[in-house]
Amino acid sequence: MSFCSSGFGLALLLALTPLSVAAQQADTTAGVGSGVHDFAKSPARAAVYSLGGTVLPMAGGLALMTVGERSMSWGRIEVGTDLSQVGALLVVGGLVAGPAAGHIYADHRRQARLGLGIRSGAAVVGIGAATVLLLDTSLDFFVPEEPRLSRTGRVAEYVLTGAIVVLMGSAVVDILTAPFLAHHQNGESTHRVRIDPRVSPDLDQAGMVMRLRF
Repeated sequence: MSFCSSGFGLALLLALTPLSVAAQQADTTAGVGSGVHDFAKSPARAAVYSLGGTVLPMAGGLALMTVGERSMSWGRIEVGTDLSQVGALLVVGGLVAGPAAGHIYADHRRQARLGLGIRSGAAVVGIGAATVLLLDTSLDFFVPEEPRLSRTGRVAEYVLTGAIVVLMGSAVVDILTAPFLAHHQNGESTHRVRIDPRVSPDLDQAGMVMRLRF
């Protein structure tokens, strides 16, 4: 009985040896193949997430703003105002948060936080400048002459333009770099699961060993 067990273990070892060699070769080359699984992120999916997370909310927001304007023209002021405000929030939210979606998916959190910080700051500055500009314009609403911006209003206009440029530029950069950084992140990732055959020294037991490496 012991001889049969040893013979069976030896035969199993000989059968599993090529699999072990193949697994080791896959681990030292591309990192994918028999016995090795990588937690890789798709660059194409990262691009789709960043682009879709930006475009879809903005498209929905613009549609709501259009419906809101029509509602106000039809005399439904309150409904139109609410729709326009929600639409504006969706547009700004898509620009601020959407481009970071691909970087979050690719586990490139540093770039995601950096882009979110830049765009959030630009959005806050832009909203403040737009508020100052609106107030400056409303003060001259009842003036018979053509309303002109004050010095503060002109400064606010320049600041608003700069904030929009920064916001749009940062969004474009994050969308374009999402697939490239996902590919780069895959190259640096060391998260692997490896499955190797193992046989006891007495050749009477055989099994598989799974190793998770970080």
